[in-house]
Amino acid sequence: MRAARLNLKLFVEGLEVPIIGCRCTYSEGGPATADVQVVGTDEVFDLPPRALITIFYYEGNDLEKTSTGMSERLLSPNDPRRWKLLFMGELAGISLNKTSSSRSANLQCVDFTNYWDFIQQSYVNFRNGGIEMIENAFMGVRMDRQK
Repeated sequence: MRAARLNLKLFVEGLEVPIIGCRCTYSEGGPATADVQVVGTDEVFDLPPRALITIFYYEGNDLEKTSTGMSERLLSPNDPRRWKLLFMGELAGISLNKTSSSRSANLQCVDFTNYWDFIQQSYVNFRNGGIEMIENAFMGVRMDRQK
């Protein structure tokens, strides 16, 4: 087995972090998740809860795409247009792995659809003298409703 460039970039709160490996899972009707393996240093414990996680992958296409088709101009390997978004979400958990020969940390990440579980809308109807309803924001609650 030979070592090879991983062609992934991991940013935690906008700062690039060395990445060992990544597994992203997408499912219809469910949240996207990412298990990211990073070097297990003490700084892993300093990551804030729900830290912004962004992962990019390198697309090795040599030609620039234009509206008229493929252009003959070659893109530089350092051109930011070659890096595509793979995952964007937030940190949900950390697990540490230690063996006799190495140690690593796994970051469990979820996309922003996890907020849909927390969204609730409260409506105070002062005409009726109190809280009239607390419902899910996606149930069609109208804030401008009058009696």
